[in-house]
Amino acid sequence: MANLYLIKALAESKNIPITQLAQAVGVSEQQIHLMVRKNSTKIETLEKIARVLNVSVSVFFDEDTTEIRQAGRDYVEDGKIEHKGTEYNGPVTIADEALRAENERLKEELLEARKEIINLMKEKR
Repeated sequence: MANLYLIKALAESKNIPITQLAQAVGVSEQQIHLMVRKNSTKIETLEKIARVLNVSVSVFFDEDTTEIRQAGRDYVEDGKIEHKGTEYNGPVTIADEALRAENERLKEELLEARKEIINLMKEKR
C-alpha cells in the first residue's frame, strides 16, 4: 500500500515548498494536498513527484524500509547529524564495500580498454 503522506515530509526535508513541488509536477497545490489526504494518485504523477524530490518511487511503497528508517534514522539538529540505531549499519557497510570493489574493477577495465585503444590507434598510423 502506498504511503503518500511521505510527500509532504520529503518536500519539507528538502526545503521544497508544496507550491513549488506542485508547479514542477504540473498539478495544483490543492491536488498535492488532496492526493496526500486520500493517499491516492496516478503512478505517472507519483513518478514525477519522486523525480522532483530526487527519490525512488519505491520509497512510497516500501513499508519495511520505512520502519527501518524510523528505527535507525539520522537526526538532524542545529546542522549536526547524529545517527541513532546502529543495528542497521551492517548492510549499508557491506553494500558500500561491494560498490567500492566494483568501482575499482571497472576502473581497471577502463584503463585496460584505454591502453588497447591507444595501441590500436598507433598501429593504424
